[in-house]
Amino acid sequence: MKEDVFALTEGDVVLQWPELLSQESFEDLKAWADIVLRKIERRVAMNKLMTTPVDEVWDTEYSDDKEGRAAEARDREREEQ
Repeated sequence: MKEDVFALTEGDVVLQWPELLSQESFEDLKAWADIVLRKIERRVAMNKLMTTPVDEVWDTEYSDDKEGRAAEARDREREEQ
């Protein structure tokens, strides 16, 4: 069995494979790896969305109510800092 380890900041990625592979098995492995990478890419996008402040994702519109005015004032204070 062969193994390769790729170290990332978040942890190690480990890949193991049989030492002898047919061309057909290699093509299957390659297709599977593409699927796994797409799953990882979706997870990265979801993580980014979950850690991005809402006001960076959507334009904030303030209503005429007291809470809306308070939120607008907080945003102005943040921008001034």
